[in-house]
Amino acid sequence: MRERAGDFGSKLFSAAARGVLVGAMALVVLSCSREPAMLELTPSETELLASGMDMTRVTITAVTESGRTARGFSGTVSLSLSGDGAELITGKSVVLDRGVGEAVLTTTLTPGDVVLSAEAEGLTSDEVTLEVAPSYRDADGDGFADVMELTGDTDRLNFRRWLCAVAESQVYEKNRRWSDATTDCAGFVRFAYIEALKVHDEAFFAGYSALASPSSPDVKKYNYPDVPLVGTAVFRTADGAFDPSDLEPDAGIFSPSATAGVLLSYNVTSLGKSDAAVLPGDLLFFFNPDNPSMPYHTMIYLGEWGAEVDEETGEFTGDQDWLVYHTGPRESDQGEVRKVRLSTLMQHPDERWRPVMENDHFLGYFRFKILD
Repeated sequence: MRERAGDFGSKLFSAAARGVLVGAMALVVLSCSREPAMLELTPSETELLASGMDMTRVTITAVTESGRTARGFSGTVSLSLSGDGAELITGKSVVLDRGVGEAVLTTTLTPGDVVLSAEAEGLTSDEVTLEVAPSYRDADGDGFADVMELTGDTDRLNFRRWLCAVAESQVYEKNRRWSDATTDCAGFVRFAYIEALKVHDEAFFAGYSALASPSSPDVKKYNYPDVPLVGTAVFRTADGAFDPSDLEPDAGIFSPSATAGVLLSYNVTSLGKSDAAVLPGDLLFFFNPDNPSMPYHTMIYLGEWGAEVDEETGEFTGDQDWLVYHTGPRESDQGEVRKVRLSTLMQHPDERWRPVMENDHFLGYFRFKILD
């Protein structure tokens, strides 16, 4: 009987020991199942447009081997982005709280796939590919895709300032980048337009000796020659809303060049014949049927930006209604760039060149479509 009792006690002890061992093993397994093993990236959108405004939110999750969220994990995840189609708004690192964090990306104006990668010490990394397609939207149907238009007030202002500064500088000395083959009123406007869209660095200023810098930042949205969709072919040559087919090589809808008539017909919008709404950088157009080879003539309105500046106060002084224009080729030479007051032009001896309401040859004031 004693032996049987001892055997029974021994069996009870062995069973208890086994129970403790199994429980401990279960705790280890449970503990391991809650440990983070890898990162997972889940974007809200994977197909985006290169509009400079399209966004996607990428949820970053630390997960266990069983695929559960590791709620006990808090730490920093490093992010890297390859490709020019998007930018990280939230920076190059994200802190996970209870195993979860979020990165926000916005597209640029450059189409092309983008790869977002995430890494954290001790965890298997992950990556996700985002497709960034060209954006052809033309909300106002003016023939210029929205990505080509300067939609911010600051960009518009800086474009105007640079255009006026470049145009006025040609009164004093012609820039060598302005080709003799395009020395006319339209070529003058095109030159100032393109120069205003450039990056104004040391190389840019090397071509000028009489440019009074407006001390304004460059246009931020894009810079020539990298204009979205069209590159250097920045002038429209046909009517209609923007369509992807406009970009086909043989379409000829966008061109690096444009006559005054083409600028008037497809690249500007009318402000009317009153100067009430005109701003520096806007244009005036005239029609001269006596010159069938160049029937249209254009000028750039400088306004107060053509006036002298007080060195002490930095304020404009004197007359503040200036215009600048190229006369166009003449029989004796290629013509010249002139600067004149609007009020003076209104008294021009030849009534056809007076910018007044009753002059049928005066077509009015106009604004570039990328500013409208």
